[in-house]
Formats: sequence, C-alpha cells, structure tokens
Amino acid sequence: MRAPLSDYVVVDLETTGLDVKTGAMPIEIGAVRVTNGHRADTFETLINPGAIIPWEVTQLTGITNRMLIGQPDVIQTTRMFDRWLHTGTVVMAHNAPFDIGFLDMMASLAGTTFDHPWTDTLEMVRRLHPMRLRHRVTDLIVYYGIADNEAHRALSDAIQEQQVYEAMKKETFGKGPEH
Repeated sequence: MRAPLSDYVVVDLETTGLDVKTGAMPIEIGAVRVTNGHRADTFETLINPGAIIPWEVTQLTGITNRMLIGQPDVIQTTRMFDRWLHTGTVVMAHNAPFDIGFLDMMASLAGTTFDHPWTDTLEMVRRLHPMRLRHRVTDLIVYYGIADNEAHRALSDAIQEQQVYEAMKKETFGKGPEH
C-alpha cells in the first residue's frame, strides 16, 4: 500500500464454484462505493447463472436455486453493474484475481471488457502482516474487531472487506483529515 485510496469500489461475488475456467458462474454480486473515505452507495443483485447451484454452495451462502428464478442473467447483471461502476473506478477485492476473473468473464459474455484498475486487499495484508498464519477475511474481521463471522453473502462481505481495508489504511498511514 503505497498511498491510501479514498475513492474506490469494493466488490465481492458468490459463485457456483471456484474456477471460472471450469464453468463456474456468478450467482450474486455486491459492491460498496467509497467516496472521500466514506461509504457512499451500494450495489447488490442475485444472478441467474443458467445452471443449478451445487448443494455445497447453497450450504455456504444460503442462496438457493429457487431464489435465482426471475433474477437477471449474467449479461443483464454485467450491464447494470457497469453503469453503476462508472468508467475508471478503482476496484478492490480480497483475493482480487478470483473476483476479477469472474468480472472479466461476465464482461466477455456481455460483449465488452472489464477495464478498471484493481487492487487486492489479500496482497496488502500479506505485506502488512507477513507473520500471520492466515489472511482470510474471516480471520481479519476478528483481528480488526469488525465482526466475528463472515456472512458469505456478496454485499455483507464487500462491506466487511471495505472495513478491513480502512483498518489496514489506519494501521499503515495513521489517521488524519487527509485519509
């Protein structure tokens, strides 16, 4: 973390699997827009992936196949999110290559590109706390006193990830009006 960000969007996706290359699809996207260091807006929608959700994913997220009936598909969701995101917005995620891989795939299906600068809070915390054994959001929200469990729902996870970033930012740069 060379300089603190005060304007960015934290994004989190829930998916049918762990690898976009093996056909996993997004089932929920949640995002938090931060402007001048303050939460300014949110984006949240379930996504109909056009496929059955594995039982394990439903157990983890609570998202059922029934909940996705009538929800926007990947292309519709991509267009809505792209309008909300705005051009040039810095996107942040924990383990960003995972989320960015899905956003790239979604954009490709919609006939566009996901052309936003991005940063990874997982890499940030690994540099800040190299001796910590675990750098998962679940561990970080406890470490920073944000919460005691991760919800595994996109918007609540994005909010917790934004709070983790703000805690790391204070830890790294201190507090003051310029942050």
